[in-house]
Amino acid sequence: MKIVSADIYDVDLSPEGLSFNPVILRLTTDEGIYGAGELALAYGTGSFAGVGMLKQLVERYVIGADATRIEEMWHTLYSKTFWGKGGGPVVYGGISAIDEALWDIKGKALGLPVYELLGGKTNERIRLYANGWSNLVNPDGSPRCVTPEQYAVAAQEVVADGYNALKFDPFYIKGDGTRWTPERALPLEMVNLSYERVKAVREAVGPEVDILIEVHGNLGVTSAIEVGRRMAELRPFF
Repeated sequence: MKIVSADIYDVDLSPEGLSFNPVILRLTTDEGIYGAGELALAYGTGSFAGVGMLKQLVERYVIGADATRIEEMWHTLYSKTFWGKGGGPVVYGGISAIDEALWDIKGKALGLPVYELLGGKTNERIRLYANGWSNLVNPDGSPRCVTPEQYAVAAQEVVADGYNALKFDPFYIKGDGTRWTPERALPLEMVNLSYERVKAVREAVGPEVDILIEVHGNLGVTSAIEVGRRMAELRPFF
């Protein structure tokens, strides 16, 4: 079973008011079976580079290859691309998208879910947390959550949908509603505002719902310690 074609979808969601740009790969075999994978650079800067990397990898190594020899393909992409051994999100994102698509193909060919090919199921149920709910925007493109009260209302809606854990970043929207990349040394006003946002969410959802605080690696050691100590009383899950 050979790979005969590849489609790369560069999905710009900015017209929908979302700051995401997923890059999706679809590989198709000579038996008509296709598999999908994602190059995980959907946010931040890098999706354009990911598209170029994926195009090169597919053209040089994937088209014409045996779709069932997944491990061999992984080692080819790792060892023959030069940059594969150096690592980084662009090349590893491309390798991962191809790997996912090949596993998808094999699962479909065998009539099995991929988890069965990777050792089988270990849990009957798995707990989910809500993510992205605080990043939604209004029709005019402005952030929906800015004030602590707005975070609280949005969190209550998430819990009403059945979630008992929710993750959000209380740092990346300033008090005036502008987006920014938090400084390593977080200004006191943002320390206070982020605390008030998390406090409002805790009071809105109650003690039984877990709160997961996303930092995105932005805070320096001093600010991370300060914020951690300040928010400890609100019992974040992390």
